[in-house]
Order: sequence, then structure tokens, then C-alpha cells
Amino acid sequence: MPSAAPTLALLAAIAAASPTFAARAPTAFFDHFTYRQTAAPAADGPSPPGMYRNPVIPGSYPDPSIVRVGRDYYLATSSFTAWPAIPIFHSRDLVRWTQIGHAVTRPEQMVLKNLDASWQGLYAPDLKYHRGRFYLLSTCYACGGNFVMTATSAAGPWSNPRWLPFEGIDPSIFFDDDGRAYVLNNGPPLGEPRYDGHRAIWLQEIDLASLRMIGPRTRIVDGGVDLGAPPFWVEGPHLIKRDGRYVLIAAQGGTKERHAQVVFASQALRGPYLPGPANPILTQAGLDPHRADPVSSAGHADLVETPEGEWWAVFLANRPYGPHDLLTNIGREVFLLPVDWRDGWPAILPSGRPVPLQAERPKLPFRRPGSTHTAIDEAFATPRLRLDWVSLGTPQTSWWRVADGKLHVDTRAVALGDKGQPAFLAVRQRHHDAVATTRVTFNPVRVEERAGLVAYADAEHFLALSVARRRDGRREVRLERRSTPKERATGSLVAAAALTGGGSRPVELRITMRGGVYRFAFFEHRGRWRNIGGDQDATILSIKATDGFVGTLIGLYGYSPRGLNS
Repeated sequence: MPSAAPTLALLAAIAAASPTFAARAPTAFFDHFTYRQTAAPAADGPSPPGMYRNPVIPGSYPDPSIVRVGRDYYLATSSFTAWPAIPIFHSRDLVRWTQIGHAVTRPEQMVLKNLDASWQGLYAPDLKYHRGRFYLLSTCYACGGNFVMTATSAAGPWSNPRWLPFEGIDPSIFFDDDGRAYVLNNGPPLGEPRYDGHRAIWLQEIDLASLRMIGPRTRIVDGGVDLGAPPFWVEGPHLIKRDGRYVLIAAQGGTKERHAQVVFASQALRGPYLPGPANPILTQAGLDPHRADPVSSAGHADLVETPEGEWWAVFLANRPYGPHDLLTNIGREVFLLPVDWRDGWPAILPSGRPVPLQAERPKLPFRRPGSTHTAIDEAFATPRLRLDWVSLGTPQTSWWRVADGKLHVDTRAVALGDKGQPAFLAVRQRHHDAVATTRVTFNPVRVEERAGLVAYADAEHFLALSVARRRDGRREVRLERRSTPKERATGSLVAAAALTGGGSRPVELRITMRGGVYRFAFFEHRGRWRNIGGDQDATILSIKATDGFVGTLIGLYGYSPRGLNS
């Protein structure tokens, strides 16, 4: 299947043909990267026969949208500033998901530049299929607005975006029985908002031949379920036609502890839409924060029907490691639950009931055990990286390549604390308890230069373990941390330890993750692991600390003030 990998390989080839840049700044060589879960509590271990385990896609893959084509299921999620953008997954059983590509893989499709990694960029995609063509609608926040793209294969390649001329976020598409199509989205209400967070759901026809909006825009929901409450930030609309009636589901309550899913219905496309009798149909608000294996902030759901007539919901939620709903470094993940239709209304989970981490499997063919909770063992043996490797922002130059069994990273003059594109390749953290290791060969020439292993939430929140240069010319391992915008863009020094070997000798680096505590270690050739910095408060990487929407990236990094910064 086509994927983002050819694009990454092309960028690597461009870099290989640019010796001028490579000569301007030192290059870091990484010869492996591993990531593994280190603890498996009962709720996160193997599932009993006939059961599946939530989340079905672990790690920071929020705002899932799902579509069935025959017996194949495809799912898209938000990616914010990660590049390639908007990951696409495939499944046959709704439980095992395999990433098959990205929707945004070419620089001419989208410019993600100088954005805040924790809350700007691409989010809330809607993935649909109609008469041989896939449609994907999404929002590029602070980078263009709302758009629609098309493809003949969910794996891509996807078209360049057609930008849509309306305010708001979270566009989705609905195909009616007569072949006409409509776009729904969150937008401002009519007139002045009555309160902070007062939003509306709008509907307008789209011409499928030109992908242009036509006809009048109709407000179909004002505020949410009950304006007297008042409802907060209604968003993420999806429209379903069932038994001749239009059923609208949407998120409400914001993305934090009040997050919920609600439902409305109408006999006519343009309304009036009346709220269901048992709203919300999904929420974790009000549950005991000290309960075992908590799941929080559940919402932003999308529904799909199987060929056997079962209905299922995919939705985002957090798995906090502490009593606060947003104490998670993993970010918002993809969960799966069955949908029960009662008197024409969908129900996902009664209020007051916790999201189960294990549930009965869908009645779909299941050919092999396992899950998407996989380890990563990257030996850089081929020019193509796994599809889950990402950088930050649209590449304007190419600064990495795979050759001779190593990842070559040309250091750049963009620090982790800058909003440009640092020389940083990473994967999403997937578990609270995990370990990541790499081996780097790096010979810094200047004190400012460094390369190593990083845990990154955004430009103001990261922990970096790197090989650097001391003022006396010797190499050292340096642990740096940034948790406020007042600190240096490269981070504040936490601890340092001298290395004994020269620049040609590799150094092994390790991050051990334990919920809100990370530990760092290193060793040289024929040495032993040496801890550095002690226990580090990693709650600085949590959604609570960043007040954002994404989880932690674990990856490889190089910096030099002599490198390019475009």
C-alpha cells in the first residue's frame, strides 16, 4: 500500500545529496532505538479468550474517526504538529489496528511552522467513504482553517487540501440517501455568545464534484443539550441516518474532566434537533478520582456498524496515573465500546459507570492473538523508518537519513525549546511504565552542541539526556530539563557526568518511565549503567502541566548553533 514512507525516504535522499549542510554542523549517528513496556498490571496484560483490552490504540492518537468499507475498517486521528500528519489505521476486527499511512505527507499539502506543539496544528479529522472515494475533513488550527481531501485508498496518496470558507473547527461530512452531501462543524453562535464556551453546530451542503460549499448554512444545535445548564463547547459532530431519522452525536463539556458525548435527533435534515432522553451517552465526569485503573475525560466519539448489525463507538479518553484527570504523559488514546440502540437512541455507557479496560470482543473474524500494544525495536536496517516515527512541523530542509545501519541526524540550530523544527525524530509514548534506549556516536566540537535521547511534551516541557562537550574539551553526558518559558531553549542543567572515551566511541542512553517519575542512565563501551539526575518529576510532561492536547514523544535529537534553522 502507498504510505508516508516514500516521502521520508525522498527527504533522506535529498539530505544525502547535500554535503555542504553536513559539513556545517556535526552529525549524530544512532545505531538502534528500542521502546518496551516494563510493567503489565492486570488491566494492561493479555486479555482472556473472547475479550479485548482498552485502549485499542495506545499513545497520543486523539479524536478518532472511523469508517467501514466492506469488511475493512479505517480510522484517522489527530496529529497536531507531528509530521507526517493525520495517521491512518486499518483493522478487520476493530481491536487490532495497523497503521497504513498518513493523510498529509507532502510539504505542498500543509505548512505546519512555528506552532505550539501541545494545542495547535491538525486535529479532529473526519474519515468517510462514498462511491469509491475516501473523504477526509479536518482543521489546521493557526495554519489555514478547515479543509477537505480525497483519496482512492485510505493509505494514500491523498489530494492537496481544498480549503473550506467557514469559521470554526471539527468539520465532518454526511452523505444523504439522495446522493447529496453536507458538512457539519462547530462554529460561533448567532449573535453574541451568551457565555464563555457558547458554540453551535452548523450544516451546509457541499458539491462533491468541485468540493465547494453551496446553499445556505443552517444552525442545527445552539449551545448543546440544555442552554440553561449551560452546555460548554459543543464540537466533533457526526451525523447518522437510521430508520429514516437523522441522529446527531457530538462532544460537549470541553476536553478535560467534564468531557462527554451527547446525542440529538430530527425527522428532517435541517432540524429541529432535539436532545436524547439519556444524555450524556458517554462520560467519566463525577467518578471517584482514586478508583483503580481510572479512565478519564472520555468523549469525541464516532460510530460504526458491522456487517452483522452490531454498532461500536471509538472515542478518546485519558489513563491518568494520579488522582487528577489530566495527570497522564501518554495523552488521549483510542478506546472502543459497544453501542446499544434503545428506542432509536444510541447508548454507549450509562453515567456513573467507569470505562472498562477489558470487554467482550466484537463478533468479527479474529485470526491471531495480540494487540497494537507493541514494542519498538528499530535497528535502522533499511532506508525506511516505521510509520510511527514523526518530526515536528512540515520539513523545509532534510536533516536525517538512514545509511550503513545507522540513523544520521545532522544537527540543527533549532533547540527543543524553539518553535521551529528541531532535529528531532520520535515515537509516541504508549505506556505509563516503559523504557527507551538508544546508542549514539557524537563528537561535539562546541560546548553548545548536543545529541541524545529526549522525552518531549512541547517546547516548554521536556527532559533531554545528551552527549555534549565540556569547556575543557572532554565529552560529557548532560541531563537538561525545561518546565517554564523562562528557562533556556536547550533546557536548564540538572546533572552532568564526564565520559572517558573519545568522540568515536558510542554511548548508550536510557530513559525509564514510571508514571510521573522518569529516571535517566548511560554507559560507555564495556562499562556499566550509571544513573544521572536521580528521580525526575515527569509530571511536567503531563497534559495537566502543558494544558494541551497531546502526549509525550520519546525520540532522538541533535543540536548545534552552526546548523540550519529554516
